[in-house]
Amino acid sequence: MSTDAAAQLAMTLNFVTLIVLATWLYVPWARRRSLVAALTPLVAVHTGRTVALQLFSSQAAGYPISDALRDEIVWGDQLGFVIALLTLVALWRAPKLARPLTWLLVVATVVDLANALIGGLAEEILGAATDVSWLILTFYVPLLWVTTGLMAWVLLTNRVSPAESTPPDKVLWADRFGEVLDRPGIDAVEIRWFGATADLDRAGFNDWLDRFASSVEGAGRSRIVTDATSFAMSPEQMDGAWRDAHIIPRYNRAGIQKFAFIMPAGMPAIGTAPAIEGPATFPTAYFGDRAEAIRWLSGE
Repeated sequence: MSTDAAAQLAMTLNFVTLIVLATWLYVPWARRRSLVAALTPLVAVHTGRTVALQLFSSQAAGYPISDALRDEIVWGDQLGFVIALLTLVALWRAPKLARPLTWLLVVATVVDLANALIGGLAEEILGAATDVSWLILTFYVPLLWVTTGLMAWVLLTNRVSPAESTPPDKVLWADRFGEVLDRPGIDAVEIRWFGATADLDRAGFNDWLDRFASSVEGAGRSRIVTDATSFAMSPEQMDGAWRDAHIIPRYNRAGIQKFAFIMPAGMPAIGTAPAIEGPATFPTAYFGDRAEAIRWLSGE
């Protein structure tokens, strides 16, 4: 097999694999996530485009690429890196700018990759690639194409960030002990306990948590907030070991990233540093003020 044929085969197999993984894993996951959550891993891939600077050393070592094509590829990728970095910052701190910046990244990337493809075919450099250049051409370039396509898909499916439009909260279910709300504006599921929890016993509380865990799994949110300011069940009825064994692992599998408790005034845990508790893979924090809890959940 010639070096050119081997490189083309590797590139084709990597394209197919990435498309399958994107369809099988990423797309179903992204459909349940906010604009920020869905775009962040895709944009992050493009911050690796500084690797194109290796073309200078590759050319010096004998890679047959013209100065003109080298410069077009290198500086096109550096521009892509800068746009990707700005887009990540916007996703974290200025969501209103994230959508136009992501579109700019998509357009710039398509132009850059298409130009590199046309120039590479004209100079027949694929078969001459070795080492890092070979890996970039056969794996990283397909990854850039696929993630660029996925970014366009996310943008075109009318996803909106909390800053652009906040859908109303929705009561998923309720009884006399409390209610469970889907809160898309902060990407959270919330429990609001009622004073009637004074009548809850251990079995009833565990059943309630089991049902709530099912709501968390179905909602696809990354955060949980529990408003326990009116919670009145006796602490003696709580079974922490059962919760650690049967509920927390379900939160982990659901992709929970933060858990906030809003507690009655005077609770000793209020104000302690967020920490990972027991088998959880996410930090839990305790607050005496709802606004402070929401700010922490939202990363502000």
